[in-house]
Amino acid sequence: MTTQQLIQSLFISDTNSLGILDIFLAITIPFALSLFVALFYKKTTHNNHYSINFIYTLPLFASLTSIITLLIGSNIARAFGLVGALSLIRFRTAVKEPLDSIFLFWSLAIGMACGTGFYMAAAMIVVLGITYMSIIYKFKFAASNKIHVILKASFNQSPKGDEIKSFEKKCHSFFSHMTALNMYTNTQSGEDQFVYSCQLKQSVGASALAKDVQSISGVKNVEIVNQDSALYI
Repeated sequence: MTTQQLIQSLFISDTNSLGILDIFLAITIPFALSLFVALFYKKTTHNNHYSINFIYTLPLFASLTSIITLLIGSNIARAFGLVGALSLIRFRTAVKEPLDSIFLFWSLAIGMACGTGFYMAAAMIVVLGITYMSIIYKFKFAASNKIHVILKASFNQSPKGDEIKSFEKKCHSFFSHMTALNMYTNTQSGEDQFVYSCQLKQSVGASALAKDVQSISGVKNVEIVNQDSALYI
């Protein structure tokens, strides 16, 4: 192989004729398009699992998907080789919010469209996706007007069955629905703690609710958090 052939092999693939411009566009365009998706995610997400690293992942994931799609092309052997290489990697980070996985697949679709050369389709995926998601957020599609909270109550001493039933009965004056989730003993304080999933009544104010529940006889401490915090109980 001559020096000129070696230089040409570095810039142009003999199989797919990939030039520097093709590679540059395959990486840059999905990165730029996915930035709009990342900004839209930053503006609309309000859950407890917000992570700036997840936002960084979206444009990089789209670029990586695009260049992988471009390199595979229609080569079946190359595709099987890539699957074998990726099988060595284990992803242990769980996506805690279902909507977050939609944004990941959104970036994946942009990357695949750009990797196959459908740049207009990738742009439409971004524009139409943001438009439809904005409509859903604006009109609060399928949003519930019911307020769900997690109630964690600890007692001065180990309560008996009748005392627990009495406590739950009194709590029904504050909640329209109440379901027991868990009961455990705090290893540090030795207190028995009970966890409930509750639905607030419309007439009950959340600010004074904890004081009202804590005023029940035998209750030492009360914590009321939103429904998402159930993951950390």
